[in-house]
Amino acid sequence: MEFKKLCIGAGLVLASTVSMAEMPEFGAQIGYASGGDKLATATFMDGSTESLYAGSGFTIGAFLTAPISAESDIDWKLAINYLNDSIDAANGEISFSRFPIDALVIKNFEKFKLGGGITYHLNPTLDLDTPSYNEKTDADNALGFILEGSYMLTRDVDLGLRYTNIEYDFKNAPAFDGSHVAINLAVTF
Repeated sequence: MEFKKLCIGAGLVLASTVSMAEMPEFGAQIGYASGGDKLATATFMDGSTESLYAGSGFTIGAFLTAPISAESDIDWKLAINYLNDSIDAANGEISFSRFPIDALVIKNFEKFKLGGGITYHLNPTLDLDTPSYNEKTDADNALGFILEGSYMLTRDVDLGLRYTNIEYDFKNAPAFDGSHVAINLAVTF
């Protein structure tokens, strides 16, 4: 708990020192993440199986970004996303969803961006709606770390690769590693 308070405090201090020399730009992003511990496995009527992992899923979100100062090649970026993965069948569904909030500091190079920061995942929920089970299990909100690199396809379009290190603590269950690698496409307006 003390570690979470320290990270949140550091983020607030960083945010309070940011100069609003330029107006923030708005953007949208989509992506796919893969990784983490196995949460559940579904067995289909034909005997085949499919597994759901704590770090996998499709993501969609929005962000604000701006330089830290007027003459800086370092930006800040704040984002809110929806990350979800599911296994769908004719007689049920298993899904894992969460709402990541990201705060990053990014160094700009000529055609590349490199950065890092923190992520806070709100409302991680495992939903089992199958013939055998029908229940929702919530994990505690989770704090993690991000490393991100992207290639600027154009001034306003980035193709990025991201590593997230995070762990989900479910009530009455062991912790699950949700660490993953993701590929993202971001467009700034």
